[in-house]
Amino acid sequence: MTKLRYIESSCDAVFNIVDLGLVYDIAVAEDGVARISITTSGCPATGYLRDGAGEAAQSIAGLPWVDVQLTYDRPWATDMMSQAAKDYLGVGR
Repeated sequence: MTKLRYIESSCDAVFNIVDLGLVYDIAVAEDGVARISITTSGCPATGYLRDGAGEAAQSIAGLPWVDVQLTYDRPWATDMMSQAAKDYLGVGR
């Protein structure tokens, strides 16, 4: 998750994709392949976010490749955001 915090959302460059709640699952298989589930429904920067998440995960030593899966099984909602992002953006006031 730490590397993913360096990827700013182009939809809102104040916060990274983790704090905005766009990344909600990371799994690394025994073969070193990481699968990252991100929700970007409606965001025009889907490709940018997918590529950035893949590059960040792949930069971790030993990962041969990364499979970033876009999923909409749980649509994005404000409860997925970090408290800092909610406070800054006035969510829940």
